[in-house]
Amino acid sequence: MTLPEKGFDISLIPDELLNPKEPEIRIPNAENRPYNQSDEDLGKQGELVVFEKLKQIYTKKYNQSATETETGFKVGGSIEVFWRNKNQTTTADHDFKVVELNKEIYIDSKATTYGKNVEKLALYISGNELNLMESADKYLIARVYNATSENASVEFVRLQIDSLTT
Repeated sequence: MTLPEKGFDISLIPDELLNPKEPEIRIPNAENRPYNQSDEDLGKQGELVVFEKLKQIYTKKYNQSATETETGFKVGGSIEVFWRNKNQTTTADHDFKVVELNKEIYIDSKATTYGKNVEKLALYISGNELNLMESADKYLIARVYNATSENASVEFVRLQIDSLTT
């Protein structure tokens, strides 16, 4: 039952209060985050840390030196690492692709200036990254802590999309 039907005078009530529009449902961060040069610089620094860590890992694993390429590096004939953003900035669904014995590993670098023990750290994953994560055989997040310091460290995290059924 409406207010007039109940006998109330509604002539002084503004129309927008009488006929409110349905509130717009907004999903936080649904649109792209605004461009921020310091975020881009931090990301590039994190990728550089990951690039050097990958060189260290694979030169030790194969006991051979790395040969720099235009797109990354190679270690013998067994491994090639492609760094998508080595010479330019892209919005690709990964930062690195490792091809080892014809198997592909996709890696995305996520850098922060904080250490691992900070209580909460945001980790942004784009829709393109999520799509690749769902379809790739192996997709890793290279979480770079203290990225801008000499004490930067990398932790490789395997993420897996799972479809739970009841």
